Amino acid sequence: MKLRIAMLLVILTPLCLWAMYPYATAWNEDRLARIAAEKAEEKERNRTDAEWRALTSITIETPEGLKTGEVVRWTLVDVVHPDKVSVINYAGHEAYYSEALALEVKPGRWLIGIIKDSTPIKAHTVIDGNTLDRQKWYRDVPSGTGRDITGNADFPGELVTFRDINDPATIEKVDLDNLEATFGPGYRFVSGRFEFTDKPITHGRIAKVLPWLGSLKWSVIGEPDFKTRHQRTKEQKWKYSIRRDEFLFSFGEDLANFEE
Repeated sequence: MKLRIAMLLVILTPLCLWAMYPYATAWNEDRLARIAAEKAEEKERNRTDAEWRALTSITIETPEGLKTGEVVRWTLVDVVHPDKVSVINYAGHEAYYSEALALEVKPGRWLIGIIKDSTPIKAHTVIDGNTLDRQKWYRDVPSGTGRDITGNADFPGELVTFRDINDPATIEKVDLDNLEATFGPGYRFVSGRFEFTDKPITHGRIAKVLPWLGSLKWSVIGEPDFKTRHQRTKEQKWKYSIRRDEFLFSFGEDLANFEE
């Protein structure tokens, strides 16, 4: 009797294992999937990087009708002290790519917007929490989130033009609230927007508008003293010097990555 039972077990055991194999496999795959999902969630919670694109656009009225210019800037920030809540001095790695906004308001006359700000809304102004919370906010912020540009005071940079587009020494400051003073009757600022976006990064446009940009030295008008230049007022500085990185700025990233 014992021999028969033993023989029966020998026969039935492989059959039972074979029948249970699909269920065991499915259970194991489900367990592995749960582990992978938990690891992915933990990795996402501990991410220290964030990158975003910012769109700056302005629309002006001209005698020929409305005209709009826009530019998209790219920013990457990876933090080194994610547990801190400090607003400054937390970046471990930063990278930027930015071109100036270029809008031809009439033949041969361009309105150039030098973009100084890469962030339409600062995370610390809308959420509490540490740096990781802010980085996640930047990663998740919906396209279109931002603010209106209502005039010269809240344009995220400076506006200039060139009396002769082929001569960098003819640069002059532009007042967005009084375009007629620069371009003549019939030119008026209408609206603007500074917002997070999913649009492609602007690349290569400003170099076509300013043909001398590639050969521009650090400073080409008057004194090349960087420190002295920054001690001047905004109204004074354009009378003395301009720099290439004010129109085309890249830091921490190979420009080849932005080739069209």
